[in-house]
Amino acid sequence: ANKFHKLLIISLSVKNCIGVILILTGLAMLILPGQGVLTLLVGLMLTNFPGKHRLVRKVIAQPTVLAAVNWLRRRRHKNEFKIN
Repeated sequence: ANKFHKLLIISLSVKNCIGVILILTGLAMLILPGQGVLTLLVGLMLTNFPGKHRLVRKVIAQPTVLAAVNWLRRRRHKNEFKIN
């Protein structure tokens, strides 16, 4: 159990570090060329923090972000997100 606990902590730490890197990269891409908003969104989804789900829903509810996410989902033959 102790070995599993250490592995869990390491994997969550790596996931959060990758998320923070993607958030910072996405912020830079808002000024530089690239898919800044989508990179930010992926980074937000990878990190763990209080209020995360509320923030992700608010970002995805933006019409341009929702259109881009649904375009990616259509390419993978997945159902589109519908925001009320």
